[in-house]
Amino acid sequence: MNRAFQFIRRQNCRPRARFVLAVLVVCLWSSAAGLSQENGASWSEQVRALAGTNRFTEAKQVVTRWMEAYPADLDARTWNARLLSWTNHWSEAEAEYRELVKLAPEDPDLQLGLADVLNWQKRYGEALPVLEQTCSANPARHDCQLKRARTLQNLGRNREAQQAYRQVLAQDASSAEAKAGLEQSRELGRHEIRIGSDVDLLNFAQNGSAVTAGIRSRLNSRVHSAFSATQYDRFGERAMRFGTESTVRLGSSANLTMGGAAAQDRGVIPRNEAFFELGKGFQSRGLGPVRGVELTYQQRWLWYRDARVLALSPGAILYLPKDWTWLFRVSAARSHLTGSSIQWQPSGWTKLSFPITRHIGSHLLFGSGTENFGLLDQIGRFSARTWGSGLNFRLASGQEINTYGSFQSRSQGRSQTSFGVNYGIRF
Repeated sequence: MNRAFQFIRRQNCRPRARFVLAVLVVCLWSSAAGLSQENGASWSEQVRALAGTNRFTEAKQVVTRWMEAYPADLDARTWNARLLSWTNHWSEAEAEYRELVKLAPEDPDLQLGLADVLNWQKRYGEALPVLEQTCSANPARHDCQLKRARTLQNLGRNREAQQAYRQVLAQDASSAEAKAGLEQSRELGRHEIRIGSDVDLLNFAQNGSAVTAGIRSRLNSRVHSAFSATQYDRFGERAMRFGTESTVRLGSSANLTMGGAAAQDRGVIPRNEAFFELGKGFQSRGLGPVRGVELTYQQRWLWYRDARVLALSPGAILYLPKDWTWLFRVSAARSHLTGSSIQWQPSGWTKLSFPITRHIGSHLLFGSGTENFGLLDQIGRFSARTWGSGLNFRLASGQEINTYGSFQSRSQGRSQTSFGVNYGIRF
């Protein structure tokens, strides 16, 4: 604008002509500024609408075009950082956020965006100072306090996390996230004892039952171990199984579980078992309501008196909003019965778990094939469909009751109806 007026002064024309030129320059400049503001409003609204429907690639294209025309637009660069983080380009998003924080150090949204990217990379120790500084400068920001509480919880600093959740509830007593976080961050006992009973009603044989007792212990923050004993009454025989397993935490989002069992089999359960399972979790952005994904792989060996089974079972767990989870697992089982050829049998099942209230949860289950290779009547040539459901009740003082029921329809007109209940207490 100043350059335009300097140009007008240099022109060798009458004062009236200069005035007319000045008016034209002002009008043109105002029109251009208005057009720029109008375009700015339209592009940001367009990006917001695209991002709201998870069309991140198209939103990124709009932002890129605007940044090419206006490279110093902080709003556009902020959207660029958001879209980079939401599409899992965390290193690029982190670099962009750090540059923006330098340019606008008092903007809490930029600092919270940087903290989110660090948390998604499991770098909780780096995210916490950013959140503490932002929350201290903006004590009324509930979202900041919630992010800080979750970060403290991820670091294992549960007492501090509880204090942060209470601060949120003191300002907003209706915060469901803070209530859930406060309950989840309570210190649990190192040990859990669980006892249970199962009943199987069979239309082709005498009914069966099982009674189980076990203990699980947290040895340290990375290692858990468990031991269980189960007595089976099946086909007129009484068998006893003893099992043990250990889970080791590998890094921040991977676990390895290994275990085995030995039994007085009586010909109805495996004499020996061995297995391992590896799980790896991933943060999810751009997959709609899916907040995270855990991929698993399990391999089991079972040795019966007259049969051997190898089961290969990959699976996935989808973490959905409001603490819903959806599990999928498929199996390919190689069974070899004495006197017969080797057989490969597929099976699979899915389980949807969801809360009903803060203290009551439920699940729905469907399976196809021979889902349970741990019993003699669950191997061999037959097909089956299984439907099931259950409830779990969280009681006071670390106590829990789980119940379930299922119905399995097999080929050859056979069926099995199962019920079970178990009680657990932590101390």
